[in-house]
Amino acid sequence: MVLAALLSARWIRSTYDRASEMPGVSFRGDPGALTEGEAALATRLESHVRFLAEEVGPRSIDDPDAREKALQWLEEQVAAFGISAERESFEVFGMFDEEAGEGDWQNLVIRLPAADPDASVIVLSAHFDTVPDSPGADDDASGVAALLEIAGALARAPLADQAHTVELIFFDGEEAGVLRMGSGAHARALFESGAEVEVAISLEMLGYFTAEPDSQTFPAPFLGEWYPSQGDFLAFVGNRTAEPAIHEVIRRFREVAKVPSEGLAAPDSVKDVGRSDHAAFWEYGWPGLMITDTANFRNVNYHTESDLPETLDFERLARITLALEQVVRGLAADQ
Repeated sequence: MVLAALLSARWIRSTYDRASEMPGVSFRGDPGALTEGEAALATRLESHVRFLAEEVGPRSIDDPDAREKALQWLEEQVAAFGISAERESFEVFGMFDEEAGEGDWQNLVIRLPAADPDASVIVLSAHFDTVPDSPGADDDASGVAALLEIAGALARAPLADQAHTVELIFFDGEEAGVLRMGSGAHARALFESGAEVEVAISLEMLGYFTAEPDSQTFPAPFLGEWYPSQGDFLAFVGNRTAEPAIHEVIRRFREVAKVPSEGLAAPDSVKDVGRSDHAAFWEYGWPGLMITDTANFRNVNYHTESDLPETLDFERLARITLALEQVVRGLAADQ
Protein backbone atom coordinates (compact mmCIF):
# COMPACT_ATOMS: atom_id res chain seq x y z
CA MET A 1 0.00 0.00 0.00
CA VAL A 2 2.78 2.42 0.93
CA LEU A 3 4.69 1.68 -2.27
CA ALA A 4 1.56 2.10 -4.38
CA ALA A 5 0.79 5.43 -2.73
CA LEU A 6 4.36 6.60 -3.25
CA LEU A 7 4.34 5.63 -6.92
CA SER A 8 0.99 7.35 -7.37
CA ALA A 9 2.29 10.55 -5.78
CA ARG A 10 5.37 10.48 -7.98
CA TRP A 11 3.21 9.94 -11.09
CA ILE A 12 0.98 12.87 -10.16
CA ARG A 13 3.95 15.15 -9.56
CA SER A 14 5.68 14.14 -12.78
CA THR A 15 2.48 14.47 -14.79
CA TYR A 16 1.56 17.91 -13.51
CA ASP A 17 5.10 19.24 -13.53
CA ARG A 18 4.91 18.67 -17.28
CA ALA A 19 1.27 19.70 -17.67
CA SER A 20 1.81 23.07 -15.98
CA GLU A 21 5.21 23.92 -17.48
CA MET A 22 4.68 26.73 -20.00
CA PRO A 23 7.05 28.78 -22.17
CA GLY A 24 7.72 32.43 -21.41
CA VAL A 25 7.13 34.28 -18.16
CA SER A 26 3.78 35.29 -16.71
CA PHE A 27 3.36 39.02 -16.22
CA ARG A 28 3.63 40.22 -12.64
CA GLY A 29 3.60 43.68 -11.17
CA ASP A 30 1.78 46.92 -11.90
CA PRO A 31 0.60 47.20 -15.53
CA GLY A 32 0.24 50.96 -15.18
CA ALA A 33 -2.65 53.13 -16.24
CA LEU A 34 -4.51 52.44 -19.45
CA THR A 35 -3.59 54.52 -22.46
CA GLU A 36 -6.30 56.65 -24.05
CA GLY A 37 -6.86 53.97 -26.68
CA GLU A 38 -6.99 51.18 -24.11
CA ALA A 39 -9.48 53.15 -22.01
CA ALA A 40 -11.69 53.66 -25.06
CA LEU A 41 -11.53 49.92 -25.74
CA ALA A 42 -12.51 49.16 -22.14
CA THR A 43 -15.53 51.43 -22.54
CA ARG A 44 -16.59 49.69 -25.75
CA LEU A 45 -16.17 46.27 -24.17
CA GLU A 46 -18.35 47.28 -21.25
CA SER A 47 -20.98 48.63 -23.66
CA HIS A 48 -21.06 45.32 -25.54
CA VAL A 49 -21.38 43.30 -22.35
CA ARG A 50 -24.11 45.57 -21.01
CA PHE A 51 -26.13 45.28 -24.21
CA LEU A 52 -26.05 41.50 -24.11
CA ALA A 53 -26.56 41.16 -20.37
CA GLU A 54 -29.04 43.99 -19.83
CA GLU A 55 -30.77 44.81 -23.13
CA VAL A 56 -31.02 41.22 -24.33
CA GLY A 57 -30.69 39.37 -21.03
CA PRO A 58 -30.67 35.57 -20.73
CA ARG A 59 -30.04 33.95 -24.13
CA SER A 60 -30.92 30.39 -23.33
CA ILE A 61 -31.90 27.28 -25.22
CA ASP A 62 -35.59 27.93 -24.57
CA ASP A 63 -35.53 31.61 -25.65
CA PRO A 64 -35.00 31.79 -29.43
CA ASP A 65 -36.17 35.41 -29.55
CA ALA A 66 -33.37 36.53 -27.22
CA ARG A 67 -30.77 34.59 -29.16
CA GLU A 68 -32.07 36.08 -32.42
CA LYS A 69 -31.85 39.58 -30.94
CA ALA A 70 -28.25 38.92 -29.97
CA LEU A 71 -27.46 37.57 -33.46
CA GLN A 72 -29.00 40.57 -35.20
CA TRP A 73 -27.02 42.94 -32.98
CA LEU A 74 -23.80 41.06 -33.71
CA GLU A 75 -24.52 41.27 -37.45
CA GLU A 76 -25.02 45.02 -37.15
CA GLN A 77 -21.77 45.46 -35.26
CA VAL A 78 -19.80 43.41 -37.77
CA ALA A 79 -21.37 45.21 -40.73
CA ALA A 80 -20.32 48.53 -39.19
CA PHE A 81 -16.71 47.27 -39.35
CA GLY A 82 -17.06 46.86 -43.10
CA ILE A 83 -16.59 43.09 -43.09
CA SER A 84 -19.05 40.33 -43.83
CA ALA A 85 -20.38 37.54 -41.65
CA GLU A 86 -22.59 34.62 -42.54
CA ARG A 87 -25.10 32.73 -40.48
CA GLU A 88 -24.50 29.00 -40.25
CA SER A 89 -27.70 27.09 -39.53
CA PHE A 90 -27.61 23.73 -37.86
CA GLU A 91 -30.11 21.16 -36.73
CA VAL A 92 -31.10 20.91 -33.10
CA PHE A 93 -31.41 17.85 -30.95
CA GLY A 94 -35.08 17.07 -30.33
CA MET A 95 -34.45 16.55 -26.64
CA PHE A 96 -34.14 20.33 -26.31
CA ASP A 97 -36.87 21.68 -28.56
CA GLU A 98 -38.96 19.40 -30.72
CA GLU A 99 -40.59 22.31 -32.54
CA ALA A 100 -37.43 24.28 -33.33
CA GLY A 101 -36.53 24.33 -36.99
CA GLU A 102 -33.05 24.27 -38.45
CA GLY A 103 -33.03 28.04 -38.94
CA ASP A 104 -33.70 28.69 -35.26
CA TRP A 105 -30.16 27.59 -34.36
CA GLN A 106 -27.40 29.56 -35.96
CA ASN A 107 -23.76 30.47 -35.55
CA LEU A 108 -22.33 33.68 -36.95
CA VAL A 109 -19.10 33.16 -38.89
CA ILE A 110 -16.54 35.74 -40.03
CA ARG A 111 -14.09 34.14 -42.44
CA LEU A 112 -10.79 35.80 -43.30
CA PRO A 113 -9.33 33.54 -45.99
CA ALA A 114 -5.68 33.00 -46.79
CA ALA A 115 -4.57 33.27 -50.40
CA ASP A 116 -4.07 29.50 -50.50
CA PRO A 117 -7.52 27.87 -50.60
CA ASP A 118 -6.03 24.76 -49.00
CA ALA A 119 -4.56 26.65 -46.03
CA SER A 120 -5.38 25.24 -42.62
CA VAL A 121 -7.83 27.07 -40.39
CA ILE A 122 -7.44 28.94 -37.12
CA VAL A 123 -10.74 29.13 -35.23
CA LEU A 124 -11.28 31.80 -32.57
CA SER A 125 -14.70 31.63 -30.95
CA ALA A 126 -17.02 32.73 -28.16
CA HIS A 127 -20.57 31.61 -27.43
CA PHE A 128 -23.44 34.07 -27.22
CA ASP A 129 -25.99 31.81 -25.51
CA THR A 130 -26.46 31.48 -21.74
CA VAL A 131 -28.08 29.19 -19.23
CA PRO A 132 -31.70 30.03 -18.34
CA ASP A 133 -32.21 33.06 -16.07
CA SER A 134 -28.60 34.22 -16.20
CA PRO A 135 -27.70 37.47 -17.99
CA GLY A 136 -24.31 35.90 -18.72
CA ALA A 137 -22.10 38.97 -18.43
CA ASP A 138 -19.00 36.87 -17.87
CA ASP A 139 -20.41 33.67 -19.39
CA ASP A 140 -19.95 34.54 -22.14
CA ALA A 141 -20.68 38.16 -23.05
CA SER A 142 -17.11 38.90 -21.99
CA GLY A 143 -15.75 36.51 -24.61
CA VAL A 144 -18.20 37.78 -27.24
CA ALA A 145 -17.18 41.38 -26.56
CA ALA A 146 -13.49 40.55 -26.88
CA LEU A 147 -14.06 38.59 -30.09
CA LEU A 148 -16.13 41.42 -31.54
CA GLU A 149 -13.38 43.95 -30.84
CA ILE A 150 -10.75 41.64 -32.32
CA ALA A 151 -12.89 41.44 -35.46
CA GLY A 152 -13.03 45.22 -35.57
CA ALA A 153 -9.27 45.52 -35.17
CA LEU A 154 -8.68 43.03 -37.99
CA ALA A 155 -11.10 44.99 -40.18
CA ARG A 156 -9.26 48.26 -39.54
CA ALA A 157 -5.83 46.70 -40.10
CA PRO A 158 -6.30 43.50 -42.14
CA LEU A 159 -4.10 40.48 -41.67
CA ALA A 160 -1.04 40.43 -43.89
CA ASP A 161 0.84 37.46 -45.36
CA GLN A 162 -1.64 34.94 -44.04
CA ALA A 163 -0.41 31.38 -43.90
CA HIS A 164 -3.74 30.27 -42.39
CA THR A 165 -7.38 31.11 -42.89
CA VAL A 166 -8.88 32.71 -39.78
CA GLU A 167 -12.45 32.12 -38.66
CA LEU A 168 -13.97 34.28 -35.95
CA ILE A 169 -17.14 32.54 -34.80
CA PHE A 170 -19.95 33.41 -32.42
CA PHE A 171 -21.32 30.01 -31.44
CA ASP A 172 -24.84 29.13 -30.35
CA GLY A 173 -25.71 26.14 -28.17
CA GLU A 174 -22.58 25.94 -26.02
CA GLU A 175 -24.71 25.78 -22.91
CA ALA A 176 -26.32 22.58 -24.20
CA GLY A 177 -23.54 20.85 -22.30
CA VAL A 178 -21.27 18.18 -23.73
CA LEU A 179 -23.21 18.26 -27.01
CA ARG A 180 -21.74 21.72 -27.82
CA MET A 181 -24.30 22.08 -30.57
CA GLY A 182 -23.01 25.06 -32.55
CA SER A 183 -19.33 24.22 -32.38
CA GLY A 184 -20.03 20.55 -32.96
CA ALA A 185 -21.92 21.40 -36.14
CA HIS A 186 -19.16 23.69 -37.37
CA ALA A 187 -16.35 21.26 -36.59
CA ARG A 188 -18.23 18.53 -38.42
CA ALA A 189 -18.76 20.80 -41.44
CA LEU A 190 -15.06 21.63 -41.57
CA PHE A 191 -14.15 17.95 -41.37
CA GLU A 192 -16.59 16.97 -44.09
CA SER A 193 -15.23 19.73 -46.34
CA GLY A 194 -11.73 18.30 -46.04
CA ALA A 195 -10.37 21.29 -44.12
CA GLU A 196 -7.62 21.03 -41.56
CA VAL A 197 -7.77 23.00 -38.32
CA GLU A 198 -4.48 24.37 -37.06
CA VAL A 199 -5.96 25.27 -33.68
CA ALA A 200 -9.40 26.04 -32.22
CA ILE A 201 -9.40 28.61 -29.42
CA SER A 202 -12.46 29.26 -27.28
CA LEU A 203 -12.75 32.57 -25.41
CA GLU A 204 -14.68 31.21 -22.43
CA MET A 205 -15.25 33.86 -19.74
CA LEU A 206 -12.56 36.55 -19.68
CA GLY A 207 -13.74 39.18 -17.24
CA TYR A 208 -13.74 38.04 -13.60
CA PHE A 209 -10.59 38.56 -11.53
CA THR A 210 -9.91 38.95 -7.83
CA ALA A 211 -6.86 39.40 -5.63
CA GLU A 212 -8.61 37.94 -2.60
CA PRO A 213 -6.58 35.24 -0.82
CA ASP A 214 -7.68 31.67 -1.56
CA SER A 215 -10.14 32.88 -4.19
CA GLN A 216 -8.96 30.33 -6.76
CA THR A 217 -10.07 26.71 -6.61
CA PHE A 218 -9.39 23.81 -8.97
CA PRO A 219 -11.11 20.75 -10.44
CA ALA A 220 -8.61 18.63 -8.50
CA PRO A 221 -7.50 20.10 -5.14
CA PHE A 222 -3.88 19.02 -5.57
CA LEU A 223 -3.56 21.39 -8.56
CA GLY A 224 -3.21 24.18 -6.03
CA GLU A 225 0.38 23.05 -5.61
CA TRP A 226 1.16 24.23 -9.15
CA TYR A 227 -1.02 27.33 -9.48
CA PRO A 228 -1.70 30.60 -7.62
CA SER A 229 -4.33 30.71 -4.88
CA GLN A 230 -5.52 34.15 -6.00
CA GLY A 231 -7.90 34.35 -8.93
CA ASP A 232 -6.05 37.10 -10.75
CA PHE A 233 -4.70 35.21 -13.77
CA LEU A 234 -5.96 34.14 -17.19
CA ALA A 235 -5.83 30.39 -17.84
CA PHE A 236 -4.93 28.63 -21.10
CA VAL A 237 -6.17 25.05 -20.85
CA GLY A 238 -6.72 21.99 -22.98
CA ASN A 239 -5.92 18.31 -23.18
CA ARG A 240 -2.54 16.66 -23.69
CA THR A 241 -3.01 16.49 -27.46
CA ALA A 242 -3.30 20.28 -27.53
CA GLU A 243 -0.06 20.79 -25.58
CA PRO A 244 1.98 22.23 -28.49
CA ALA A 245 -0.86 24.60 -29.37
CA ILE A 246 -1.27 25.71 -25.76
CA HIS A 247 2.45 26.40 -25.55
CA GLU A 248 2.43 28.41 -28.77
CA VAL A 249 -0.60 30.49 -27.81
CA ILE A 250 0.48 31.27 -24.25
CA ARG A 251 4.03 32.05 -25.42
CA ARG A 252 2.73 34.64 -27.85
CA PHE A 253 0.34 36.03 -25.22
CA ARG A 254 3.09 36.40 -22.63
CA GLU A 255 5.26 38.31 -25.07
CA VAL A 256 2.74 41.16 -25.24
CA ALA A 257 0.25 40.91 -22.36
CA LYS A 258 0.26 42.82 -19.08
CA VAL A 259 -1.98 40.21 -17.48
CA PRO A 260 -0.84 37.20 -15.41
CA SER A 261 -1.29 33.88 -17.19
CA GLU A 262 -1.12 30.19 -16.39
CA GLY A 263 -1.40 27.12 -18.61
CA LEU A 264 -2.47 23.50 -18.27
CA ALA A 265 -2.14 20.71 -20.83
CA ALA A 266 -4.07 18.18 -18.80
CA PRO A 267 -4.50 14.42 -18.93
CA ASP A 268 -7.91 13.38 -20.21
CA SER A 269 -8.84 12.43 -16.64
CA VAL A 270 -9.29 16.16 -15.88
CA LYS A 271 -12.68 16.51 -17.56
CA ASP A 272 -13.14 20.21 -16.79
CA VAL A 273 -10.58 21.26 -19.40
CA GLY A 274 -13.08 20.26 -22.10
CA ARG A 275 -15.94 22.43 -20.88
CA SER A 276 -16.27 24.74 -23.87
CA ASP A 277 -16.50 24.85 -27.64
CA HIS A 278 -12.85 23.98 -28.28
CA ALA A 279 -13.57 20.40 -27.19
CA ALA A 280 -15.82 19.86 -30.22
CA PHE A 281 -12.69 19.92 -32.39
CA TRP A 282 -10.96 17.18 -30.40
CA GLU A 283 -13.28 14.62 -31.99
CA TYR A 284 -11.48 15.12 -35.30
CA GLY A 285 -7.98 15.05 -33.86
CA TRP A 286 -7.54 18.83 -33.99
CA PRO A 287 -5.91 20.78 -31.15
CA GLY A 288 -8.25 22.96 -29.14
CA LEU A 289 -7.89 25.06 -26.02
CA MET A 290 -9.91 27.53 -24.05
CA ILE A 291 -8.77 30.83 -22.61
CA THR A 292 -10.69 31.48 -19.43
CA ASP A 293 -10.95 33.12 -16.04
CA THR A 294 -11.69 29.55 -14.83
CA ALA A 295 -15.47 29.97 -14.44
CA ASN A 296 -16.94 28.40 -11.30
CA PHE A 297 -13.49 27.72 -9.91
CA ARG A 298 -13.31 31.46 -9.23
CA ASN A 299 -16.45 33.32 -10.23
CA VAL A 300 -19.10 32.97 -7.53
CA ASN A 301 -21.70 34.34 -9.97
CA TYR A 302 -21.27 31.52 -12.46
CA HIS A 303 -24.59 30.42 -14.05
CA THR A 304 -26.64 32.65 -11.75
CA GLU A 305 -28.73 35.81 -11.94
CA SER A 306 -25.81 37.71 -10.42
CA ASP A 307 -23.51 37.25 -13.44
CA LEU A 308 -23.72 40.98 -14.08
CA PRO A 309 -21.50 43.59 -15.79
CA GLU A 310 -20.71 45.21 -12.43
CA THR A 311 -18.74 42.14 -11.40
CA LEU A 312 -16.26 42.34 -14.29
CA ASP A 313 -12.87 44.02 -14.70
CA PHE A 314 -13.11 45.84 -18.03
CA GLU A 315 -9.66 47.39 -17.82
CA ARG A 316 -8.14 43.94 -17.62
CA LEU A 317 -10.46 42.70 -20.34
CA ALA A 318 -9.15 45.50 -22.59
CA ARG A 319 -5.56 44.41 -21.99
CA ILE A 320 -6.52 40.80 -22.72
CA THR A 321 -8.31 41.75 -25.94
CA LEU A 322 -5.36 43.72 -27.27
CA ALA A 323 -2.97 40.89 -26.46
CA LEU A 324 -5.22 38.29 -28.09
CA GLU A 325 -5.41 40.39 -31.25
CA GLN A 326 -1.62 40.21 -31.46
CA VAL A 327 -1.71 36.47 -30.80
CA VAL A 328 -4.13 35.96 -33.71
CA ARG A 329 -2.00 38.07 -36.03
CA GLY A 330 1.07 36.05 -35.16
CA LEU A 331 -0.67 32.70 -35.54
CA ALA A 332 -2.21 33.68 -38.87
CA ALA A 333 1.13 34.65 -40.36
CA ASP A 334 3.11 31.76 -38.87
CA GLN A 335 4.71 29.48 -41.42
